[in-house]
Amino acid sequence: MACPHISGIVALLKAIHPGWSLSAIKSALVTTASAKYGYDQCATAEGAPHKKADPFDYGGGHVDPNKAIVPDLIYDMNVEDYALFLCSMDYNETAISWLYRAQTPCRKQNNFPANFLSISVLVLRKIRV
Repeated sequence: MACPHISGIVALLKAIHPGWSLSAIKSALVTTASAKYGYDQCATAEGAPHKKADPFDYGGGHVDPNKAIVPDLIYDMNVEDYALFLCSMDYNETAISWLYRAQTPCRKQNNFPANFLSISVLVLRKIRV
């Protein structure tokens, strides 16, 4: 049942923010989601052993459409941004070109901004909690 709910929320977000890309909408949903459910209880994993859920169990978390309307942070990445990220992670051009089904040359950058953003997100999430 997640698919129809998320599809409806995406349609509402697209109506409110018509200029947002699908990447920005996904980012808004994930960065505002919560790993806690009703009555401020932590999510638990299904099955045995009974344990507190981790990101592999709950994915992006419990979506909060009201927070997603005005998120604190979104990532609006396009294909070129992902290719640059993969290049910075030392993937070779052949693998990246195969993934994109087009010639994708790597331009080496010593100061790739994703590292800074990753650190910033971690800090922001710790501050918000």
